[in-house]
Amino acid sequence: MLHKDLLANISPEKIHSFLLRNGWRKLDSERQEVCNYQIDSFGPERREIRICTPGRHDLSDYDSFVFRTISVLCRILGYEAFDLVQQILNPCDIFKARVISPSSSNGTYPIDRSVKLFESLRDLFIFSACAEIKNEKFCKRRLDHAVDLAKTFHVGPNSVGSMIVSFYVILPVAPSPEMRNTTPEARKVMKRVVNGFRIASRAVETGDFQEISRNFQQGFNANMCDAVAELLEGEDECTCKFSVQFDPEWEIVGPREETFEIASSVRTFVKRASMELRNIELVRRAKIQGYFYELRRENVHDTEQGDRQVKVMGNDEEGNFVRAYVYLNEQDYQRACDAHKMNAKVTIEGNLTKEGRKNILYGPTIISVGEAEE
Repeated sequence: MLHKDLLANISPEKIHSFLLRNGWRKLDSERQEVCNYQIDSFGPERREIRICTPGRHDLSDYDSFVFRTISVLCRILGYEAFDLVQQILNPCDIFKARVISPSSSNGTYPIDRSVKLFESLRDLFIFSACAEIKNEKFCKRRLDHAVDLAKTFHVGPNSVGSMIVSFYVILPVAPSPEMRNTTPEARKVMKRVVNGFRIASRAVETGDFQEISRNFQQGFNANMCDAVAELLEGEDECTCKFSVQFDPEWEIVGPREETFEIASSVRTFVKRASMELRNIELVRRAKIQGYFYELRRENVHDTEQGDRQVKVMGNDEEGNFVRAYVYLNEQDYQRACDAHKMNAKVTIEGNLTKEGRKNILYGPTIISVGEAEE
């Protein structure tokens, strides 16, 4: 149900603009309080359809008139009401991610998995924007402009009965009809994400992870691969379904709407592609017992993993001394802070890699936090 305040924000001019850019034309009318529109060739049946909309904002039944207009358009176009309202208020591309897993079988989702889902998708868009600015195999840090651009993306409400995250990528209004055949920056970010998922699906079908790394200039670079791996981390029987809907305010190359899905098995492919793109040598799987030190969350732009960086110092299972950087999610970072305050020994496991002179423990799992040392 759409809230009354939301309906009040929809002006006749906004409805007019939406209908025109979606192929409707305004019909002549002697009545100023209503407007009539017609689309001449809609759908596979090439039907002629007419719709009546409010012509003035000061009508006594304006809210109910708008509600009826939204309801009719939803039936005609097959949109969800909230999505339609967003595209009426502002031109925007819509990206949806739906998680299907044992964790979401009853229509809810664990809070830690929900936070990780939002953070991973946010990082995916940020690094897509980074790749549009610098089309390289990987970015050493988050670019300020990319972070600022991602902040303009909006998140919509969850759909009833499933875990669906909706991103509304706000687009500028085209300054002139001649400019509509160009591509605004926000859409380039969206299209790279869509291309990346399409390429990743093809990689799984062919069994070739290099399909991803070969096509990093059009799809996922190493940072985006890491974000997708993080999105699927901890879900062994998970399927993510994605859909995208492009707004016709700007020229659309290819289908206007598209759906695709990936299974948790793609995690292995994006991880291997990321390592190849970074030219990283996997040293070994390591379990380290030791202490956290130099915990830092100063500047989100300092590292591509974010601001939750710690160092671990200790011994592996073979007794070798190890010192490594670790990047943690929010929950584990808080555990690391508590362990550091207590001077407690920790056990942490992950993939120990060497990048230049630096050891990094990827995919970390804090197994235990021991008692405080005297």
